[in-house]
Amino acid sequence: ITGQSAWIYPLPVWEAIESRLRDLPSTFKGRQKYLSRTSYFGNEASIDAQGRLLIHPLLRTSAGLEGELSVLGQGDYLEVWSMSTLEQRIDSQGDLTEEEYDALAEAGI
Repeated sequence: ITGQSAWIYPLPVWEAIESRLRDLPSTFKGRQKYLSRTSYFGNEASIDAQGRLLIHPLLRTSAGLEGELSVLGQGDYLEVWSMSTLEQRIDSQGDLTEEEYDALAEAGI
């Protein structure tokens, strides 16, 4: 939702998110900001006969989606990143901590 990457949702997943957003009170912190950003960057798209998806030029430009890209599976949606931005993001996050590994193990992962 920052415009640094493209998030691609199957329509049923996105419709479920929209439904949950509608159920939130209009005073819910972050609701309007989230809606504004998804409306600004968001766009319905279809997969063409060759299996390609066109990302709206506004989002492509904002996220720098030119050249080498990376597509990350995030459960029920995909994230598309420019490789250089993704590498910077991963480097800035640092390694998983022991506590994070423990929490993942506790969750059965």
